[in-house]
Amino acid sequence: SGSAEAGTTVRVYTTNDCSGAPTASGSAATFGGAGLSVTVANDSTTTFKATATDGAGNTSACSTGISYAEDSIDPTSAITFPVAATTYTTATWADFAGTASDAAGSGLQRVELSIRRDSDGQYWNGSSFSAGSEDWRTATATASWAYAFAVSNFPADGDYTVRVRAVDNAGNAEAASARTFTVDRGAPNTTVDSGPNDPSNDPNPGFVFSANEGSVTFQCEIDGGGWGACTSPKSYTGLTEASHTFEVRATDGAGNTDPTPASQTWTIDLTDPASAFTFPAAGGSYNTAGWSDIGGTASDTGGSGLLRVEVSVRRVSTGNYWDGGAFDSGAEQWHTASGTGTWSLAFAASSFPSDGDYAVRVRAVDDAGNTQTPVSRSFTVDTVAPDTTIGSGPTGPTADDDADFAFSADQPGATFQCRLDGGTWG
Repeated sequence: SGSAEAGTTVRVYTTNDCSGAPTASGSAATFGGAGLSVTVANDSTTTFKATATDGAGNTSACSTGISYAEDSIDPTSAITFPVAATTYTTATWADFAGTASDAAGSGLQRVELSIRRDSDGQYWNGSSFSAGSEDWRTATATASWAYAFAVSNFPADGDYTVRVRAVDNAGNAEAASARTFTVDRGAPNTTVDSGPNDPSNDPNPGFVFSANEGSVTFQCEIDGGGWGACTSPKSYTGLTEASHTFEVRATDGAGNTDPTPASQTWTIDLTDPASAFTFPAAGGSYNTAGWSDIGGTASDTGGSGLLRVEVSVRRVSTGNYWDGGAFDSGAEQWHTASGTGTWSLAFAASSFPSDGDYAVRVRAVDDAGNTQTPVSRSFTVDTVAPDTTIGSGPTGPTADDDADFAFSADQPGATFQCRLDGGTWG
């Protein structure tokens, strides 16, 4: 369509100089109104020119040309980000992006995309995933397009699908292509399920650990020595006597690493504690008045601390041990003393069934389970007074003012005191 002098006949040509047969012709009125119909080939570009001829046969010069592009081919587009079937974290996410082209010649007009949350089928509407039907959003640029989309726009981790289509200037819209991907921003949580006792006397500890996500990998570290790949269970050998800290962290398939590693701190104590007697004295002999509770001291230098002190008491003549009520046990019976650093075991003199030799053994146990080799001490119980006998002396009356006496006792090792005429013992 166009304009021409009224009453003229308009002829339309596809040649540069308006030569040859016209493609279409008609009145100036038709040309200026509905226009003259022409036929062009599919997916082609044609330049049209026209002349006008009046009733006297005068023909105008060939007009300037107008190009017309016929485009019935859909444009194409491709997604470069995200990658199909890939999982993204906060750190690895980027804007949606891709390329597009239009081979037929009308040119790209725009690129559109829709984003769907697969868990509920809702589409992104520009501010949230709340559109029930597909919502097309226009990307920035065309041949190399992008759509800004912050990772915080995803309301939750999970699967999402993006669809993209290009539209050309002829109105052709391609069939959308789709790509599904996964958002995983949550780091796994790591747990130490089992490890050594605290304190412990085992220099070769083992640890069992897990995470709240499947398909994770682990890294372990001991005493800040550096992270290294590990699997559960994890064992260490030859650790020294000291406080130690084990740490483990999980990383999921998306690359999220637990920011708060699980840890266990414990003390290794490889040194036996020590104990000593303060009563009875080694080789001591005790009567009822001189007897006291069994007692002593103990210490632990390995760092875990004293747990308890144990005492056994044996009657030498029978080999039987005190069982808490009598000397009736053929096997050694250990009794827990009161206190640790300073300890005592209440034991009345009346608990001894008879005079004679007895042996007491003591051992200290620390919190790591280290047990001292027992320390022994023997003593004698003698509660019966000796019977004293004068074997010889002066016979009276006598004129001798010097007197000699011979005397003895019925118990060996007895000592004697003498006095004369009710004087002082000495």
